[in-house]
Amino acid sequence: MGRKAGKTSIWKIAVIFLFFADFFQICVIFKDIELIADIFKYMAFLLFILFIFMNGVSYNTKQLVAIVLFSSLMLYTSYKIRNFSFVSIFLCFLCTKKKNFNEIVCLLYKCMLVEIITMVVLWSMNALLDGGYDVLFSGDKPLYRIAFLYSHPNRAVARILWAMLSYVWLQWEKIKTKQWIVLFILGGCTYATTRSESVFLLILVAVLHSFRNNMYFNRLSNIIVKYMFFLCGLLSVVFCYNFGRGNLIGAIDVYLDRILSYRIFMGNLALSKNPITLLGNIMDFSTEWSLEFMYDQYTVDNLYILLLCNIGVVYFIILSFAFYKTARLGNYKINTFILLFSTYCLIETSAIYLTVSFSILLLQYAYFNKEDGFVRVEGCKKVIA
Repeated sequence: MGRKAGKTSIWKIAVIFLFFADFFQICVIFKDIELIADIFKYMAFLLFILFIFMNGVSYNTKQLVAIVLFSSLMLYTSYKIRNFSFVSIFLCFLCTKKKNFNEIVCLLYKCMLVEIITMVVLWSMNALLDGGYDVLFSGDKPLYRIAFLYSHPNRAVARILWAMLSYVWLQWEKIKTKQWIVLFILGGCTYATTRSESVFLLILVAVLHSFRNNMYFNRLSNIIVKYMFFLCGLLSVVFCYNFGRGNLIGAIDVYLDRILSYRIFMGNLALSKNPITLLGNIMDFSTEWSLEFMYDQYTVDNLYILLLCNIGVVYFIILSFAFYKTARLGNYKINTFILLFSTYCLIETSAIYLTVSFSILLLQYAYFNKEDGFVRVEGCKKVIA
């Protein structure tokens, strides 16, 4: 019993180390100390490998061949783009084969809560004691915004939003009106302080949850969600490519771009300055300063554009097929979160990371737990009240 608990604690420690790495990487207090984040990141990397070998996680021949091929591709890509974070995501994915999915979500949810509360407390102390760090974020919007000592308000919102969505996942069958009210109050406070529109995704999940027992809506969901990730990627390319071209889509782009805070414009810059890469490429983020865009650097907030120009189109194809296969299982709860993830990726890239969202791990239901997946989704032994 003790030995089993020790093995189980290894993957938990690895996940916690990922959150430590995330904390030291995005907290402005530690922004000049990259070494600490790297140490925790690579320790998590090693612990995931240790867990797989110690736990005797076994795979059939087809799975093993796929794992070896995908691991080789990912290591090559990680080396090319100088980012090994995706390897840790894949290793954690492999560790979930024998784990209860809700146990994983519970752990991620608790870690997110601890990180968010820590950042809010640090921000409050900094504001009250004049710690020397910005209380208000002076950035790209002519409105006051609070980043809570995260490097950008959107990074704070990503974690707060997905913590709330994780709660919805865990309470899917039990959540009541009063709990939705609390979530909307928290969402409203988040928007009031950060001015980030992505928090409105909470409204979408509430609407989708309300239709969970509607047979016709379930059938419609099964049809749409299978192609959701691929279609969002396709639409991203179409709209970003046609920005400023004077056609009908370009005209629509002008209005959408204002709503999306220059995300389409920056996606257009990414496509024009970088080739679509097969297996990874270091992107050029430089641009000319102008009155319209008063920066000499741009960012990419669309995961699909980042996949095509930085990580590799091969991974976009693999993920599109993987989400298609997962959605085919026909579980409305899983499909709801695939839809949320696919939509969110249009405006932010951070949901690909486990320290923000558990969504990428949903793919385990198609690849590891097809027979008992639906039981395990609903069968959490301990749900946070």
